[in-house]
Amino acid sequence: MAQSAIGLKIRDRRLKLGISQTELAHRLGISASYLNLIERNKRNIASRLLIGLADQLNVDVEWLDGEAERRLVQELHELATDPLLREFGLGESSAADLVARSPEWATAIVAIYRAYINRNEAVAALSDRLNQDPFLGEAIHKMLTKITTIRSTAEILDTIADLDDVERQRFQSMLATESTNLSGIAEGIAQFFDTADTETAAMTPLEEVDDFILDRNNHFPEIEQAAEALRREIDAFAIPVDSKMIDFLTRRFGVSVRFVARDEMDPERTWNNVEFDEPSKTFQIEESAPATGYRLQVARLICRLALRKQIAALSERSPLLRSDEARGRAEGALASYAAACLLMPYQMFLEDAERARYDIEYLARKYGASYEQICHRLVSLQRPGAEGVPFAFMRTDPAGFITKRMPLPRLPLPRYGNACPLWAVYNAFQTPGAVCRQIAEFPNSERFLFIARAQGKAQSRFNAPRHLVSVMIACDVLYADRTIYADGLDLNADGLEVPVGPSCRLCSRRACAYREQAMDGSPRFFSS
Repeated sequence: MAQSAIGLKIRDRRLKLGISQTELAHRLGISASYLNLIERNKRNIASRLLIGLADQLNVDVEWLDGEAERRLVQELHELATDPLLREFGLGESSAADLVARSPEWATAIVAIYRAYINRNEAVAALSDRLNQDPFLGEAIHKMLTKITTIRSTAEILDTIADLDDVERQRFQSMLATESTNLSGIAEGIAQFFDTADTETAAMTPLEEVDDFILDRNNHFPEIEQAAEALRREIDAFAIPVDSKMIDFLTRRFGVSVRFVARDEMDPERTWNNVEFDEPSKTFQIEESAPATGYRLQVARLICRLALRKQIAALSERSPLLRSDEARGRAEGALASYAAACLLMPYQMFLEDAERARYDIEYLARKYGASYEQICHRLVSLQRPGAEGVPFAFMRTDPAGFITKRMPLPRLPLPRYGNACPLWAVYNAFQTPGAVCRQIAEFPNSERFLFIARAQGKAQSRFNAPRHLVSVMIACDVLYADRTIYADGLDLNADGLEVPVGPSCRLCSRRACAYREQAMDGSPRFFSS
């Protein structure tokens, strides 16, 4: 787990203000030796003392607590385990020191590492296509054949002077035809490289959006308030139902909503079984789409149109969104967030969640939402003074690729590669549709309740491949008894917990039989 750099921040701020350690300790009512341990990151800080420190150092508690710095330290720990860097002996304390003393350099190092990962994966993906795709070999063979034909024809026209007009015309026609064919082959190869799937998740606009959401702890009070007002405008007495939302789209924005067959939709513009053509103000929904899916998309379109200014202002103000594409994607994520707020109003949803003890399936039935949509909303219950259970969120595909992540301060989720293979999010694939609960204990004795379920995305036709994803939320075991998922578990019983790690690259459990890598980073090909 990432070690906080808060102690070094306290020390640097104290020195800048010219306050001695003894004087600051006296003001806080603690001993100088205890403050010395805090500044060396050897002691945790109680919330009351943290408030006192922020007041004496004239800084915000949020700046001093430094959740963003903790995430940065965790990322430095991850990159330090790369086999390329392991020989340098980069320790955990040095990562915290770097973040505390020069966060700009730490951020730059992480950015460079992400770019390095991106390039390596892009090269590997392109290499696979070059070696395995039959199109390329066939295209190159055809290109060489055409070049040989063109060259031979050109030599005949250049060296044989006594060709009659008919023969000369025939060779010139052949030359033109083969040149056209060669141009077509070259264009096909160019398209092959243009469409080669070499884009990866490292240092991309998607990661910029990820950082933007993490920086706000996945809670946007501006959007919550705007969505609450919008909900009252649509239906002042209840949560908006489908018919009222569709009527609102037509009445307020002139959008025509149609349910159509799949073959009537443009595959290039269809997303999550819906298609919106802004110029014609036509919103099409695939007639076989599940209600939980298209209902969220109707709410999302309402929020995109009605809250356009609020959403754009949030994306434009954030320094974490450095590209137009990142800002566009962030606005899409905020529209989805607003849609969840519209369909699951904060206070009502929080009260229902507490009353049902965070029973996800019960909440899904009550709100007409999917399991994953409920998990997303639970993670966003972070309003100061009205917080729900603090949950982490993770979604993965059967290959182990993490497609969504929302960590907790003491439960960082891997950004690069897979998580620990023992996590419930992977075990859930063994019994799709069933909830898998787990008490996970990390090497530092931190314990978390993991709640996961693998589920299939709606299939477009009978013979379509099944599309499974696994969704997991997690909370500190201290909050477990507030959830229905702790029922029947003796949280103090020995042997209940599963010994896990963050990932094989970062785990200190040397004797773990499930480790996918040896301690030197090499694969365990010959392990038994």
